[in-house]
Amino acid sequence: MFKTYNGYFTRFFDESKYFFRNKIDFYFFCVFILMEVFFMIYYFTNFLIGTCLGSHANLVFDRLSHENFNILFGRSYCDYCLHPLSIIDEIPILSYVCLRGKCRFCKKAISKKMIITELIGGLSFFSFNFSDLTTILVVIWLFYLYVIALFDYSFQEFPTYLLSIPTLSASFFLWYSKPTLSALDWINLIVILLVFISGILRAKLGSGDLLIYLLLCCFYKPEAANTIILIACLLALMHFLLQKSIKISLAFIPYIFAGTVLYHLFFNLN
Repeated sequence: MFKTYNGYFTRFFDESKYFFRNKIDFYFFCVFILMEVFFMIYYFTNFLIGTCLGSHANLVFDRLSHENFNILFGRSYCDYCLHPLSIIDEIPILSYVCLRGKCRFCKKAISKKMIITELIGGLSFFSFNFSDLTTILVVIWLFYLYVIALFDYSFQEFPTYLLSIPTLSASFFLWYSKPTLSALDWINLIVILLVFISGILRAKLGSGDLLIYLLLCCFYKPEAANTIILIACLLALMHFLLQKSIKISLAFIPYIFAGTVLYHLFFNLN
């Protein structure tokens, strides 16, 4: 069998000799292709994990907004006929596409918010290394930030108890990583804290925004946290300029979530 495969391999190289100078170049090319395939599988797997996290974030938001605290063990069900969903019906994105956006049982249209939150989850978490402990702690934080962003987008407020697990995660993260702050970090932290406090006193910002910023500083240090806030402000400004009415109130935490995701993508924090 080995001779057979070796024969195919040799013939393939002979047919490709016009593209490669020698066998070493050909071997390097094969290794490069294998590495590319590996990274494609790696990111695709992470994307699938992210869609599951996005789907669960939407479930947590939906149930907590209706004061249903059974978010870990309760079966998912149709919002219209209340029929429990099968495992196949709970596969993110794929189930929505296969069912053509309708419930398998009552044929009512499934909200497009489902597939949107799943896609956002996949795009938000696909670059993370889930085998690293500190990354897992950051993922826990980002998951809850996503849930809080859904609350803030819908109601412009969120239950403060949602910050309890991120706070514990941040505490363990600080204990495990033991970061050190420079003088510049302290200056950045104090300046932005004063800006947030000023906004809260003038009723332009909520206290939840300040708590979110403090958690950002725990996970990313003040300089990176300020960059995330800057990205969030630019995104909010772009949204504001695209609105027809100037008398609108924008939820800021969704932009903080988007800024955090973009920072991870472009600065490779994990």
